[in-house]
Amino acid sequence: NYPNFLAQQVVNMLREEYKDTTIINCVLPNEPHYEGTIRCDLHWTQLHEMMKNAEGFIAIDSCLNHFSPSANKKGVVIWGSTRWTQFGYKQNKNLQFHMKDDWDKTKYLESDPRNVMVEPKLILDQFKKLDKIKPVACATN
Repeated sequence: NYPNFLAQQVVNMLREEYKDTTIINCVLPNEPHYEGTIRCDLHWTQLHEMMKNAEGFIAIDSCLNHFSPSANKKGVVIWGSTRWTQFGYKQNKNLQFHMKDDWDKTKYLESDPRNVMVEPKLILDQFKKLDKIKPVACATN
């Protein structure tokens, strides 16, 4: 999972950059809530339908990443110990601590705990690059 303190920084940066944006925190009931978001623990089928109306998303490798092709949405996906070349989608901005744009097999070490430690500013910068009209972000822990 993306560390809570970094996730809150991403939310804070999104709130500052997109003042009229609704940020929906799509989490399980036992996962943390982030200040400045609306908590949403709906069934995955409802999340998929809701995502169709979003303009973008920020998530770890989770259901939102996998919903993105069928919902026809682009987003920023934060990867930990999983290779985005296996489970990622090219329309998304795929990020990992050691890799920012392109996959480099020589930099990948599955057991490195830093893999998921992507800087919040990089996430926001990549979110800004998405082709979107009105930014609405979904976040998962």
